[in-house]
Amino acid sequence: MRGVYGSPTTVPPKESQKGSHVKFVRRAGQIVDTAIVPGKDEIPVGTLRSILSQAHIDPDDWDNLG
Repeated sequence: MRGVYGSPTTVPPKESQKGSHVKFVRRAGQIVDTAIVPGKDEIPVGTLRSILSQAHIDPDDWDNLG
């Protein structure tokens, strides 16, 4: 699977953590994508959609990962 920038879609390394929320940052040249992800076992659907949107991941691509 290819990400929005042509590179394979992988989980970037954890940038930081505050409480139960984890911050992931992906840098591609001058473009910086940031996603804040709650560190819970279950994430509400709307929150997941927001996370995928922040990370520029198409929901259909996400469905195909599993």
